[in-house]
Amino acid sequence: MVRNLSTLSILHYVYGILVCLLGAAMLVFIFVGMMMQSDLVQQENDPPPMAVGTFFQGLGWLLFALVELMGILILLSGRWIAKRRNRNASW
Repeated sequence: MVRNLSTLSILHYVYGILVCLLGAAMLVFIFVGMMMQSDLVQQENDPPPMAVGTFFQGLGWLLFALVELMGILILLSGRWIAKRRNRNASW
């Protein structure tokens, strides 16, 4: 049983790190929103409205925060499994 819990803990660590890296990929939405609001795009004949860039930035920050929070919670659960504590995730 101890061996299974240590394996499960390690897998939680790996999965949590992968989720956090996926959250860093959400920064692309923020970059796209910033590019839509920049002067480079505004010089075209038919630039997108400023609200579209703001929407992409807001969506990017929201997704980034949610995915990073989920990754941190997965890492915490791996730590709790390794220590055999907080079975209900109560503080």
